[in-house]
Amino acid sequence: MKATLELFIQGGLGNQLIQLSYAESLRNRTGCALVVNPLLLSRGWARLKKISHRTKALHWCWDTPEVEGKVAQLFGYTRLMQSQQKNSLMDCLDDNETIKIIRGGEHGNWFGMKGYFQRYEAFGGKENPFWFKLKNKLTEKYSIKPFRYGQVVAHVRLGDYLTTENRRIFEEYKIEKQLIDAQEWSEKLGESRVIHLVTDDPARLRILLNKHKSGQYSIYSGKSDEDDFLFLARHRHIVGCNSTFSLCSGRLSAELWGERHVIRIPSRWYKDDVMNDKMQTELDQCSFIKK
Repeated sequence: MKATLELFIQGGLGNQLIQLSYAESLRNRTGCALVVNPLLLSRGWARLKKISHRTKALHWCWDTPEVEGKVAQLFGYTRLMQSQQKNSLMDCLDDNETIKIIRGGEHGNWFGMKGYFQRYEAFGGKENPFWFKLKNKLTEKYSIKPFRYGQVVAHVRLGDYLTTENRRIFEEYKIEKQLIDAQEWSEKLGESRVIHLVTDDPARLRILLNKHKSGQYSIYSGKSDEDDFLFLARHRHIVGCNSTFSLCSGRLSAELWGERHVIRIPSRWYKDDVMNDKMQTELDQCSFIKK
């Protein structure tokens, strides 16, 4: 009997895309069936856990079947919590171990998958057509063209990245360094146009820019995460931050314009050495990242 992988999607746009992309890569490499359980994106779940409500991003791009009905979704989550790891594919497992568990089938034919995955396979190995499909669906819906001028953009994430918890986890990529990197990249391209900045807090960014006198910048903040994501992806060169949102926009940009080394990210992602080394090992394999 074919195994079924049930993905409990969660988080914002970047995390959702990585989770879905990695789940699709597992389906392609193991032959399992894939369904998405959206319970963790519901308003009820957000109220229960006292977290901000995140909607399903780019929902019209998905062609993966979903678990329908709150009872069925709750049943799946209960099953996940009661499985005591043997049927749970969490972000603590490495890729080889995950593949072995699914292919082995010694724990049955159902596997629940939950976590914030940041793996090389999520960004497109040979057996993962996710980003190609996403590019086609986005191109169908929008007239996406690269910016003719001002091809360098910086993703300046503020907001929840300034909380005490996140400052403790993530290595800081100073805004001043982002701006310098963006200027250097623009100069190498022979551009003298304005550098675009995408942010989730334009008012705070304007205050910070007043301290940085050199350069010309244009701040963009869309009405939704999807607006910001598409705006980033229209650029051929992105100075990102330690954010899955940045990574996904870079991966889509590379797919859209057929180029390598489209995004520059911090030299360190996490403050913890073990976490950072694991992350860097995976990101070193991604050709769309500029070192």
